[in-house]
Amino acid sequence: TRSDGTVMLPLIPGTDTKNQEYTVTITSPTSSPYAGAVMSSVAVGPSKGYLATLELSPRFKLAGQVVTSAGVAVVSALVDAQGIAAQGGTAALPTARTSTTTDAEGRFSLAVEAGSYNFRVQPPQGKGLPAFSILNKSVSGDIGGVLFQVPSARVLAGEVVDPTGRLLTSAKVSVYELVYDTDKTKRAELRASDITDKTGTFSLLLPATP
Repeated sequence: TRSDGTVMLPLIPGTDTKNQEYTVTITSPTSSPYAGAVMSSVAVGPSKGYLATLELSPRFKLAGQVVTSAGVAVVSALVDAQGIAAQGGTAALPTARTSTTTDAEGRFSLAVEAGSYNFRVQPPQGKGLPAFSILNKSVSGDIGGVLFQVPSARVLAGEVVDPTGRLLTSAKVSVYELVYDTDKTKRAELRASDITDKTGTFSLLLPATP
């Protein structure tokens, strides 16, 4: 869109006897306070035309806090929201992604579209806290008081060797969990990764529960 909010699109026109139908998708920047939208069955005739003004609705606010299992606030944790079924108007919007970090009290605030989201929380390194996910959380309005509690951690450690038994350095070791989205689609969710050191060993910090 231009600075005045208008846009011009070159489209294949319809004919004198039949309009050409399009679906118009408006995707707002992640920094915008306004949600995207979808307009279905927009008819275009044989000559240029003007689409009616479309007023975007505000995004919903999702606010909460990240704490440890003991209730201690987690500062500077990354909270990432990945849209999996965003809805706008009568059709699905492209999945959106936005993120933020927690403040000195472990609190965060995200502006999101209506839909379903997977949230991934990554505590700062060196705190002994594992990354974890909250899957298929539905958002249909402003939500406050969300509490993301970091699960207790377990350490998975070991060595990587080649077929001759020689220790391998700089090998990447990743652990994934098989999860299901709202549409029952299976996918691999990254839980942790590490690079083997000069002795061929790795150490992964994993949540005790999925």
